[in-house]
Amino acid sequence: MSDSRTSHLIRALAVTAVLAGYWCAAPAAAGEHSIGVGLHYWQTLDDLVDGAGLEEDGVSLLLAYQYAPSRGLLRFEIDLEYFDEGFGGSPDAAYAPVAYLVVGGKLYVAAGFGVTFSSGLDDSPSDPFYTGRLGFQLELLPGLLLDFNANYRTNAFEELGDFDVDTLTLGVIARVKI
Repeated sequence: MSDSRTSHLIRALAVTAVLAGYWCAAPAAAGEHSIGVGLHYWQTLDDLVDGAGLEEDGVSLLLAYQYAPSRGLLRFEIDLEYFDEGFGGSPDAAYAPVAYLVVGGKLYVAAGFGVTFSSGLDDSPSDPFYTGRLGFQLELLPGLLLDFNANYRTNAFEELGDFDVDTLTLGVIARVKI
């Protein structure tokens, strides 16, 4: 990995850590925190070369932390997604931290970015990817939420608006307010 790429990654992780620390340290009355676990169903694109060592589809696990600074429509979310071996052609497991800006209530939209880490990939961490999400959050019990979402990922921010239905993935996250 080049020194420039490492430097950019370290800066991005440092900013994310400082913001996460600030959000976690905020008084409980100033906002609402939730943690969650979820599943994300993904499938590779049809136009990728078969036999390249890529898994065609799968389910990844994720941990999610969400902070809502007030009762408004703005929230921040940080996810850590875990992929079994074979994702992206890696012979090892892969991890993808993703940060989102979420706007809305029960029905919401989110935009974010992330990278993928795997010791089995030559380019680890990966170049940043960008993601969009459309979701519906249902409160099952006070403090217990179930989040159903459709996701789209791309390697270029400009392509978020030019999505193809074949590249949408589905997810579900069970959240508990803390």
